[in-house]
Amino acid sequence: MTKHGLRLRHLTFIGPGKRPATISFGPGLNVIFGDSEMGKSFIGEAIDFMLGGKGPLSDIPERVGYDRVLLGIETIEGQTFTFVRSTEGGAFRVFDGLHVSVVPDSGGTELADQHNERRDDNLSTFLLSKIDLSHKRVRRNKRGDTQNLTIRSLARLLIVNEEEIIQKRSPLSDGNYAADPANTAIFKLLLTGVDDSALVSGAGRSPEEQSRGAQLDLLEQLVRDYQAQVKELAGPPAELEEQLDKLDKTMNARGEQLAVSEAEYRNLSGQRRELLSSDQFFEPTTSAPGSTASRST
Repeated sequence: MTKHGLRLRHLTFIGPGKRPATISFGPGLNVIFGDSEMGKSFIGEAIDFMLGGKGPLSDIPERVGYDRVLLGIETIEGQTFTFVRSTEGGAFRVFDGLHVSVVPDSGGTELADQHNERRDDNLSTFLLSKIDLSHKRVRRNKRGDTQNLTIRSLARLLIVNEEEIIQKRSPLSDGNYAADPANTAIFKLLLTGVDDSALVSGAGRSPEEQSRGAQLDLLEQLVRDYQAQVKELAGPPAELEEQLDKLDKTMNARGEQLAVSEAEYRNLSGQRRELLSSDQFFEPTTSAPGSTASRST
């Protein structure tokens, strides 16, 4: 059985007047480590972006001035090629060979960012053809309907971030139970090489059933879209925990200041009451007959 696979070789950011920012990858396991806020999560985001994820990339300060991203990939057979994409998203251009710092002025092939099984000029079909998975179909739901395999449907198994790692659920689930049949079918395909092309959808459904099925499909897609938006807005768990820790420290400091202020207020208020009730504050004096009485403080 012939083995097929892809290896990442490099991820590079380039821009006018900027030195290329490159991270290289070797065969086998690659470990990226470092302190918080050092860009580890951004590297994962950038790889996902270069595998068809929607843009634009996160606008971090270190990205200012860089307008293109290069992703070098090698097949197990040894073929190499480089994808180039704007940091704002959109279509790709692919060149033969590995290009780390300079993009050829001419040549290359433009690839659309959206999957189209009827055409070969898109990123998804191009990559799937390199691993012998083009034109495959997988089960979409429990009714037996199928859908085309795309590189984006594989992405959650190719790129696993820290948020997914700590989730207490099966790796075949992404939190959207309606998508579990498709996730399971894709995993089965990767293990066995057998897709669901032979699966026949339940026939003879009434118009009402077809309408409900279409509505369910739409709702499933909306749920997936909103889940992706929530993840994007929330940010990585490590960053959220760091922000929460900073907020806790700030609140504790403000609480201590407030406690000190309240103690000082109570002390001063007590002294005022003592002065008001003491003879030292209002002391009557005697006056001669016919004169006006006075008080001294």
